[in-house]
Amino acid sequence: MVISYHAMVCFTSLAGSERYEDSKAHDKQRMDESRDNNKSLMNLKECVRAKAKMASEDGFVHIPWRMNKLTMLLKVCSSV
Repeated sequence: MVISYHAMVCFTSLAGSERYEDSKAHDKQRMDESRDNNKSLMNLKECVRAKAKMASEDGFVHIPWRMNKLTMLLKVCSSV
């Protein structure tokens, strides 16, 4: 008898600097990166909200996984 186990581990760093004192010294590139990170986190929040709504309601609930790369990557982890 053969028993197979499959597992997935997904590590995602969602850290950023939100303090004004920390962001004063950032250049344009760093500010753009921070803006993109914040957009990704907002999109992830929308996916989590939709997933929770789907669990509490009957019927179809659209989950906006395709909004950015972060949510597309984490889609696999949330379906476990």
